[in-house]
Amino acid sequence: MSISSSLASTIFPLCNSSSSLTPKHPSAAHFTPALPTTRIQLQSNRSFRPFAVPEALEQLPEVEDGETATGIVGAESDKLAPKQKIRIKLRSYWVPLIEDSCKQIMDAARTTNAKTMGPVPLPTKKRIYCVLKSPHVHKDARFHFEIRTHQRLIDILHPTAQTIDSLMQLDLPAGVDVELAPKQKIRIKLRSYWVPLIEDSCKQIMDAARTTNAKTMGPVPLPTKKRIYCVLKSPHVHKDARFHFEIRTHQRLIDILHPTAQTIDSLMQLDLPAGVDVEVKL
Repeated sequence: MSISSSLASTIFPLCNSSSSLTPKHPSAAHFTPALPTTRIQLQSNRSFRPFAVPEALEQLPEVEDGETATGIVGAESDKLAPKQKIRIKLRSYWVPLIEDSCKQIMDAARTTNAKTMGPVPLPTKKRIYCVLKSPHVHKDARFHFEIRTHQRLIDILHPTAQTIDSLMQLDLPAGVDVELAPKQKIRIKLRSYWVPLIEDSCKQIMDAARTTNAKTMGPVPLPTKKRIYCVLKSPHVHKDARFHFEIRTHQRLIDILHPTAQTIDSLMQLDLPAGVDVEVKL
């Protein structure tokens, strides 16, 4: 009761706690309602966020339920967090072997609270070999051999450092080929009215990305946008004459694959000219 009363007095300073908690009816003098001190559930669509002094919030007990503790912050953090995905591709000649490996990977990802998608069965690759049975008596007979490569695909969404550590510690069988790569890309789109200016900016971005061992694709020249304006030369003598003006916007596209923190830092430190518009998408 001391924790709830101090919190109520801190949140609502204009209300008198002593008068509000004292029952008016004489028959309810010995009735003390049990106030919940861990969480409050509101039956409404509007979000409610209480504000209190830090001293009062430090006295509150910790909530053991992880879903209620992260319910308010989870929606905002999902919007602000960058989308990252780990794609794992498995290949094997034996179906039970690849199914067991997929189960181990899914269990290791779920123990770290990471979302998983899959395993998705990809088309089986077939390689057929035709071998001659004998060059003399059975020269028209052939042996046909076939090798089937089974494939599975698993996506791990929003991985953490614990997720990567648990995946690296897995002891998968030797008959399974595992390809693991984080799918992350930075797309940079540049616009400018002058070609030498945009080419020099592309060169600076490509050099900054390559110094941090990041793979680059581009620059890809996009179609040039043209805007044509027709202006009357004179309303009297030269009323049939017109001036035509044209504005050309040159565009380039650059993709940076598998960027690191050093790549982003080097890109942020670039001093590009003012005549180039840069748009960055993650």
